[in-house]
Amino acid sequence: MAYFHFKTLNRYTAALLDLFNEIEVQSQLSNGKVYNRFVPIQYTNKEKSEIISQLSDSQIFEGNTQILPRMSLVFDGLQVASDRQTNKFLKINAEYNGKKYHFQFNSVPYNFNYTVVCQARGMNEASVILEQVLSYFNPTYTLRIYEIPMKNIEPTSIVLEL
Repeated sequence: MAYFHFKTLNRYTAALLDLFNEIEVQSQLSNGKVYNRFVPIQYTNKEKSEIISQLSDSQIFEGNTQILPRMSLVFDGLQVASDRQTNKFLKINAEYNGKKYHFQFNSVPYNFNYTVVCQARGMNEASVILEQVLSYFNPTYTLRIYEIPMKNIEPTSIVLEL
């Protein structure tokens, strides 16, 4: 069997980071001006996702907009989705202009579990972020991702559940 790595998990992670990359909050500065900024999101592990535990009280409460709000995307794990499983001996063939290319067996479906951690200075910022995230889901959101980099392969519809 030949080695292959389609970087599917990387593609899912990049798509999620891109989805949550446009979250924006407004802050009112002490001079009365309104300051708009995008909330940065990073892909991290569970231990590093809670930046607030690493900050001093002055960094949190003195309005330093460079530190909070922040978002983190954490990969929690995966599990086999046996309810979506089909015949595992079915071969998926790619054919182009009558010429057959490599084949692979039907893939095993998995549920990939991610957690989005949002940290803010107060309930106002937290509710602004939460309302923007929740607006994507009704109760699901569908991403279209090219899982396998081959010609004439349609993007896969990945259903995100909140």
